[in-house]
Amino acid sequence: KIFQRQLSKEGLQSVVDDKEQVNSLSTKDLRNLFKLRQGTPSDTHDKLKCERCQIIADNAELEAQKVLPRKLQACSEVISQMMTLEDARPFLQPLDPTVYGVSREEYDKLVKQPIDLGTIAKRLENILGTQEEGNTN
Repeated sequence: KIFQRQLSKEGLQSVVDDKEQVNSLSTKDLRNLFKLRQGTPSDTHDKLKCERCQIIADNAELEAQKVLPRKLQACSEVISQMMTLEDARPFLQPLDPTVYGVSREEYDKLVKQPIDLGTIAKRLENILGTQEEGNTN
């Protein structure tokens, strides 16, 4: 897909003589250029309307869905092991910036997405629990 996009960009570049004209491409044109089309193994193949080849369905997404629960379970086990370590104690719960003499406002400016091991473990439990419910129904 990346190679196809690069070919499309190079094709656009060769068509456009005036650099100002490049900036006049509509947002819709740019979105279409970088749009992921999952129903086809190759946009270029479809654009050329090849009749010789049969289209092979891309089942990578389906395979990834089968593997995901095992990967999440492995992550959950690693996080659980990490939480038992002595050095992990400061990372088990969200940081209270006032303990370190930092105001909440300053902390929020510096740390855009705070995370701790306890929060990660809870999120993994929620995801795994939701998937197990979906599998039992």
